[in-house]
Amino acid sequence: MFDFFYSIIIFLLKSMAPSGIKKYINNEYKDYGKMLNLKIDSENKSIALDVLLKGEKEKISIKFENYEIVNREGSSYIELGSGTASREWLEVLINKVLIPELAKKPLTSKIEKMFIDILA
Repeated sequence: MFDFFYSIIIFLLKSMAPSGIKKYINNEYKDYGKMLNLKIDSENKSIALDVLLKGEKEKISIKFENYEIVNREGSSYIELGSGTASREWLEVLINKVLIPELAKKPLTSKIEKMFIDILA
């Protein structure tokens, strides 16, 4: 019975996840700009987003492929396979800095832990 209700809750969270994550990101990082769109495809393990950064006239599209939630030493981490962006300099930054740094940072906050089930 618990599994049934848990499945319903996860389904509802996954349905609402992009808008909830978008709202959280837009509030947390408002000094940098705004997230316009977010699409999480947990079946194909990809995340696509459009952002409008302050000082930019056009949106920037970013996509992460082959993400995976892994457990190491009792903590959960997100590992992103690769990233692409509509700005070359940002794509380099994503692949050389962001992806390696994220792989080192455990998902510890309540928000991050909630997203583990959504991304899975």
